[in-house]
Amino acid sequence: MDPESIVREIIEECGDCDVCRDLMDGVCFFFPKLYEIWDRENFEGIKATPSELRDLVEYCHFCAICPCEPVRAKIIKAKTAFIERDGIPWTVRLLEDVELMWRILRNVPANRLLSNRIFSSTCKKIFGIHRERQMLAFSEESFDMWAKRKGLTEPIKIKDCRKVAYFVGCTGRFLFPQVPKSFVEIMNRLEIPVYFFDQHCCGMPALLEGDKKRVFSWVGSQIKQLFEMVVDGYDIVCSCPTCSFMLRKVIPAGINYKPLRKMFSAKDDRILASLKDSLDRQEEGESISLHGKFYETALVDEDYFASVDPVERFVVASHTFDAGEYLLKILDERKNVCVKSSDKHRGYIYFPPCHQREQKGEGHYLELFRRLGIDGISVFRDSFSCCGLGGIRGFSQHYYEKSVEIGKRLIEKIDRMEPLGIVTECLSCRVQFEELADYVVVHPLEVINKAMD
Repeated sequence: MDPESIVREIIEECGDCDVCRDLMDGVCFFFPKLYEIWDRENFEGIKATPSELRDLVEYCHFCAICPCEPVRAKIIKAKTAFIERDGIPWTVRLLEDVELMWRILRNVPANRLLSNRIFSSTCKKIFGIHRERQMLAFSEESFDMWAKRKGLTEPIKIKDCRKVAYFVGCTGRFLFPQVPKSFVEIMNRLEIPVYFFDQHCCGMPALLEGDKKRVFSWVGSQIKQLFEMVVDGYDIVCSCPTCSFMLRKVIPAGINYKPLRKMFSAKDDRILASLKDSLDRQEEGESISLHGKFYETALVDEDYFASVDPVERFVVASHTFDAGEYLLKILDERKNVCVKSSDKHRGYIYFPPCHQREQKGEGHYLELFRRLGIDGISVFRDSFSCCGLGGIRGFSQHYYEKSVEIGKRLIEKIDRMEPLGIVTECLSCRVQFEELADYVVVHPLEVINKAMD
């Protein structure tokens, strides 16, 4: 099917439904534009041009606030079809790869030259960054370099203990290494060994652009690697909500249930998957338990990741934890973790990011703050707010202005709360907040780490 036909399907389905006309108004740009096209075609008889259909899918940055997963899946399908037919600009391919950008810029005094108009303008042209967007300030020492110095890149030989395979994410590795360092320091205090394995981007930036070839160059081998680590007894932990969203929700979505039917048996609202049926190395009777609601959204008839082994995708998803969720799990197991009460971040507000809310994980850090005696942090409660950055999309020529408009709407709401700073686990949100507002922005792990100090 040609990409324009896929976009037409989306318009017809959403136009007939009409729920998101009011629900998403003022939250994103995709649905207002879609209904503008729908109304014009149905009431004025003016058909959308191919270029309008192409532009429509570019209005979506996959924040996952909208309630309809099949529509989001079709948007990605349409973007992918456009790229496969028309190609992808080399500037977009550069912008997708944060690690490559870091490797290019780390050997020049980029951070000192960012204020130089000529240098900054040249960099923006090379990477396809909008002229008004601030250049990224890369860390001179990446988390990768620090982890190697600390001996975290060696596999953990210990058996029969909790051990973490840490999936850090590109922004943590190259822009804000202090965040993953905080996680490692917390794990050290809890005497839980951490393994920083050889890893790539989770694939979300390339997915958003429709660059399927790049997605699979990162995801294909990585899922197999993660699966093997789960078999070896590791828990996979992410401190980036977008990475955990990708591993837990996006990559498992689209699995054809039929080949796995013999492996799964329904029981109440859970589905038990026998690891013995899929892994010869497991003890007899060992199983993983996956919540039935996971399948309500994941088991969609969509074939994006069909070529990646479905068992491996399920097992990886079920053994991947958000860092806050994982810390809560540790506190539940260990009743003797003591932290002195802390009010170092009193007056700050906690902003739960979109991809964390989509995973129903916005309460993890709030509960951690309560249990650890971290006082004075209030919560921003608005389930239809987004910072608008959309990862790399907020840097691009074609999306920057939309990104800023969405971001400023959120900043206006935050300003009314008059906070002293913002706590959020999404480092894309952090980039947007630091550029658009005069607030100190920290990750919850940094807050917890300081409290433990």
